[in-house]
Amino acid sequence: MINLRFRKTMVTIGLVLLPIIANAQNQYDVYAGFMFHFGKYVQWPADMQSGDFVIGVVGNSPMKAKLDNLASSKNINGRKIIIKKVSGVADADGCNVLFIPNSDIGQIAAFKAVTKSKKILLVTEGDGNISKGSVFNFIEKDGKVRFEFSQSEADAHGLKVSSDLIKLAIVK
Repeated sequence: MINLRFRKTMVTIGLVLLPIIANAQNQYDVYAGFMFHFGKYVQWPADMQSGDFVIGVVGNSPMKAKLDNLASSKNINGRKIIIKKVSGVADADGCNVLFIPNSDIGQIAAFKAVTKSKKILLVTEGDGNISKGSVFNFIEKDGKVRFEFSQSEADAHGLKVSSDLIKLAIVK
């Protein structure tokens, strides 16, 4: 049963990401596809499981435009996806997911405190950034986009991550 569920998850992720990867103009197309699935395979506390699903993007990252495109045609567990530009810590309030690009990684300490208390999934990119406090971190390995996962950070943020998603990650 678990093996069948894992295969179904892999097929679903593959089918969604295949067109994204085939047409990828850059890594942010792939990141956006993964971010969509993070939303489906992470369980938030009960008080964060209704209303719009809000993904915040710190700074002027091209990730916002990629997520805007995806959000226009998708939902996460029946919830409308809203993409929000985050300029400062106060803007992170109300987000389910917060993406900090490598260019803004110097702000992670300030955002980490807020994301933990508000139960926000913190996602970063770049080598070594998983150790700075994110739950998921995108890296390039052998010419492919991969993601790292920190169970201790997921626990600290009060989030439950599907074992099917964890199997796809590089666990740190």
